[in-house]
Amino acid sequence: MAQKKTQKPAKYPPLPTSLDAPGGRVKVKLCEKIVNNGQDCWGLWEESTRVISIVREMPPRHQWKVFYHEVAHIAITDAGLDDILTLEMHEAICNAIASQRMRERFGG
Repeated sequence: MAQKKTQKPAKYPPLPTSLDAPGGRVKVKLCEKIVNNGQDCWGLWEESTRVISIVREMPPRHQWKVFYHEVAHIAITDAGLDDILTLEMHEAICNAIASQRMRERFGG
């Protein structure tokens, strides 16, 4: 009898299409290109519309890291900490949180 191969789950599943956050529901959308203040970027959190946009044409691992980075922006915004952090501090905190979440969820 031939053994049936079991399909290994994808290491990087599709990104969620939405998430709940303290300030309300957030939509997640994949885009061809994102420009913020005249510069191309991989992801963007738009507080006014509560939308995370992520560039579609990236490897799944990078999409997930960008997703966690943008979710960290949401946490900071919803906690009311935007006004007390410099842009550099805000970005550094989001990068640190994204790196840790990647390790927790996907290892190494």
